[in-house]
Amino acid sequence: MIESDICIIGAGPSGMMAAISAAEYSKKVVIFETNTTTGRKLLLTGRGRCNLTHTGKPDEIIRAFKPFDRFVRHCIYEYPPQKLLNFFLGRGLNTVIEEDGCIFPSTHSSTDVNNVLIQELQNKQVQIFYGRKIQNIEKQNELFVVPTEKVTVSAKNLVIATGGVSWPQTGSTGDGYNFASRFGHNIVKPAAAIVPLIAAEKFCRDLAGLGIPNVTISCKIGDKKIIDKGPMIFTHSGIGGPAVFDLSRNIAGILEKDYQVFIDFLPDINIDELDRKLSELIAQGPKKTSLKYSRTSFRRRLRRQYAVKTIFPKSKSAR
Repeated sequence: MIESDICIIGAGPSGMMAAISAAEYSKKVVIFETNTTTGRKLLLTGRGRCNLTHTGKPDEIIRAFKPFDRFVRHCIYEYPPQKLLNFFLGRGLNTVIEEDGCIFPSTHSSTDVNNVLIQELQNKQVQIFYGRKIQNIEKQNELFVVPTEKVTVSAKNLVIATGGVSWPQTGSTGDGYNFASRFGHNIVKPAAAIVPLIAAEKFCRDLAGLGIPNVTISCKIGDKKIIDKGPMIFTHSGIGGPAVFDLSRNIAGILEKDYQVFIDFLPDINIDELDRKLSELIAQGPKKTSLKYSRTSFRRRLRRQYAVKTIFPKSKSAR
């Protein structure tokens, strides 16, 4: 049996950072990871680029977590964005800021982010056991005992960093909820959030991969209208991207219902101004097709689709 101060279940970014922080206080740390590598989900984030943090001040970031802002407030103030950037900069990884305030590694590689964390774990002599699916955790004489097929660890403290149920292929299968409930914690039923939306309209498949830099997307639920703005992308099954993810976060818990989503592809121009511009174009070229008129406002693939169909017709819904 291996004795340790802290046993961590999960070697994603949360588990690795927890281990690094504990080791800085000379704690003996052991990590169990189901996968054969660390950071399986981290490597996929930001299309393989890994959005590390944002330029927003702590208060701005906390507000973005509503209605769960109170839960993250202490964490954000204790470890604000600049402290995270200093962590990676001090280990040789520079960052770049994009127009929307998102901060990425200057190499645009999530692998480099993961490698920094792995190297730091090695420097701090954190022991990692890979390919270990934890089936049971017991409490014996004030110690947490974690048995696996070939090794058993006893620890004074236990950190469950298994992630949620958002991406089972990466190891996020909800095990952490089961472990926590065994020790008397109340579990709030997970709801899909920060996810793409599935559309009833089939034309989205034809536009898959097409990104729109700025849209306003809205959804009316009862008397409440939810509006978000930002980039979006068409997917093989619907729509995704930052604006869609923000919308999905605000309607988490009702995603199992059908509802209508409305997209304004020209959010910076009002209907009167658009009408005036179209009238001018028609006057200049009365024989042009609608496809020609839309050239100045829409990307080509979207223009071709728009010329024959109404985007998200009222007779259907986006889910």
